[in-house]
Amino acid sequence: MQMTQRAIKGMMEEFLQLMRQEQEHKVELFALDFSVGSHEKLNLNLERQRALLGEISSLRSEKMLPILRDLSAFIGNTSAATSPR
Repeated sequence: MQMTQRAIKGMMEEFLQLMRQEQEHKVELFALDFSVGSHEKLNLNLERQRALLGEISSLRSEKMLPILRDLSAFIGNTSAATSPR
């Protein structure tokens, strides 16, 4: 697998941006208040919690993991090509 330094840097920058998005979702998730309010407010918070957890899961499985797989494959191929035989 051939990758340019620019491509690797782009993948790493994209991954860091996705990590920031994940962190923003986590901050919002932890700020949800389930202790007070009406039944309707509780249900709204539960819906938002489910949505945030789904978004975090989607970020990880659909965007972050493929980047990690590509970088891992590149590192594995590079290590194998440069290791002494």
